[in-house]
Amino acid sequence: MFKFIFIMLVWVMSSQSYAYNMQDMLDKHLLPTYENLAEQTAELNQTANSYCVNPSSAGLESLKAKTRDTFLAWQAAQHIRFGPVLAFSRDRRFDFWPDKRGTIRKQLYELVNGSALEAEDFDITHKSVAVQGLSTLEQLLNPKSDDAEVNCFLVASITQNLHTMANDLASEWASSSTPFVDLFLNPGEDNYIYRSESELGGELINTLYTQLEFMVTRKLDLPLGSSMGKARGKLSEGWRSHSSLAALSANLNACHEFYRYSFAPQLKANPLDEKIESAFKQVQATLEEIDIPLSQAVSDAEKRLLVVRLKQELTQLKNLVASDVADILGIALGFNSLDGD
Repeated sequence: MFKFIFIMLVWVMSSQSYAYNMQDMLDKHLLPTYENLAEQTAELNQTANSYCVNPSSAGLESLKAKTRDTFLAWQAAQHIRFGPVLAFSRDRRFDFWPDKRGTIRKQLYELVNGSALEAEDFDITHKSVAVQGLSTLEQLLNPKSDDAEVNCFLVASITQNLHTMANDLASEWASSSTPFVDLFLNPGEDNYIYRSESELGGELINTLYTQLEFMVTRKLDLPLGSSMGKARGKLSEGWRSHSSLAALSANLNACHEFYRYSFAPQLKANPLDEKIESAFKQVQATLEEIDIPLSQAVSDAEKRLLVVRLKQELTQLKNLVASDVADILGIALGFNSLDGD
């Protein structure tokens, strides 16, 4: 009993002894990430509208390139699993992935071949979340048949919706009548989301852990399958545009930056910080060794070994966050938003 009380006292003292510099996190990471997403979606919508006014092969390539840029801007924001992005299912509307049951393909077929697009009051936001985002846009711009026409009306509707959501995210964080920054910067008894510094710390570590877990169990496990013979390359994210590895790199860089502004200052004099920095660099180095698309690498005898190694290194990094960082800072790892998915 005494031992239990002692452990609890250590946990409480530890959790109270760390203050997070959330202003730095906001100014240098969170707000710039959403500002970049808003800028990229604005450019994407403009590029889509220009293409639709005057379709051409060159214009289509520009649209694909800008879609990829926007996709990667979203990947750099994907780890932020708290705040306004959760309202109105924006996270799933930005990118309905993983899509293990082919929901996008089915619902997109029904939408394109039905009468909904002909309605004067058509509004993409009233349709399924599966057809509103970047994965849907990727399918529309990379059809199975090379001579298939791009549905410009639907493309323009999706890009406009993406831009609207990105603008709303940036606004609701920083400049709306009830900005989320006020809640983020001022944990306390009157804060209905973060009632203490320790609750805020729990949010931060859960965010970092969840994204690393997502990369391991969804972005790598799904295409890897249980063996090379059972690899499912087309389950890799962004496989049509060969963006899977770039997406992982964007995720990794975002997680690394998030760590540097959240927990690294608390661990400055601790050897664990150097260990985590080294782990991030090792994962990035292995990622850069995979020089063919992930959808192909999982079925290639040599490259698959690199993908497996990448998964192992990411798992080690994830475990460092879940156990070592959490233990040293006295933070409880809470609800994982991937649970039950």
